[in-house]
Amino acid sequence: MCDYSLQGLPNRLAQEGEVLTTYRFRTGSMGLASPADMAARTCPQRKAAEQRSWWQAVLHWLNGGADSDELPAVCIPPGAKMMMTRVPDRLRREFALSAAEEVTFIQLSAEAFQFRDAIRFADGRQLLLQSFPSSVMFQVLKLATLPAEEQVSESPAQQELATR
Repeated sequence: MCDYSLQGLPNRLAQEGEVLTTYRFRTGSMGLASPADMAARTCPQRKAAEQRSWWQAVLHWLNGGADSDELPAVCIPPGAKMMMTRVPDRLRREFALSAAEEVTFIQLSAEAFQFRDAIRFADGRQLLLQSFPSSVMFQVLKLATLPAEEQVSESPAQQELATR
């Protein structure tokens, strides 16, 4: 769903047909965010409404800098089918990918405090979402889930591929 590193952030479930992008959140972790949510946060009218008084700024600082309207991480269930676009040249060369690839969202582990969100390519190779740069686009095609025995993939060979 959402990597452990994003659990302290606001989050929501993806919707079929939605377009998402890889985004580095304030935790330093890579996750998926909605460009529509991002655009709503940068709207000029919103900026004017966000002017804080001195006391509100102090409370914001004491609160750890977290905004109540912070950009939410978008969570994907294991087994969801997505169309990946804007594939960086490095990944295209390394994995012999085309400009658009259908991929499956998976979780590599159920271990706590370990990155687990990954993408499985059609040939079975897997790559941690943390390995992607910002701005890789995904369109959610189907939010189907994998059978329980396929949801977590922990073989050593797959783990080695995931850490590339």
